[in-house]
Amino acid sequence: MSIGCARAPEQPNRELEAYQRQMYVATLAWYNAVQVAHVQLRMAQMSKDHQTVQFANKLDEMLVLNSELEKRLANAEKALEQIKELEQREGAPLPDGTERVLAELKQMRQTNDERAKAYRELLRNMQQMVDSGRIKAVVDQQGRVRLVAPPELDGSDPWL
Repeated sequence: MSIGCARAPEQPNRELEAYQRQMYVATLAWYNAVQVAHVQLRMAQMSKDHQTVQFANKLDEMLVLNSELEKRLANAEKALEQIKELEQREGAPLPDGTERVLAELKQMRQTNDERAKAYRELLRNMQQMVDSGRIKAVVDQQGRVRLVAPPELDGSDPWL
């Protein structure tokens, strides 16, 4: 004698399994979304780190070039001064352009020193602004450093 009750428990089990599958799929979708967001965040951080390194490398490169130019200019000045001293000891007149070239080199050195001082001051100020977050330094694809100021927030316009 069999009663038709054997099939009744199967129906709720199927609904439960379907619900569990839906929940599993939804959980996987959320997990994947979180993983994608995590990867995007990590890539943004790596990009920022890479840009910071590129910016620092460009600054180091410019400082090295500036110091090399200062050394070359100092050597040229020394050579001209030695020529001037040698000519004065021997009593022979200096070539016509030597005094003029020496004066030009001294003027160039003074100009370069002023320019280097202004550059260092600008660099210090910009570094403070980047560190404080008031501006953002970005190295573009051509290797140029671009400074980006965030837009100012206007509290009077809610749509900005």
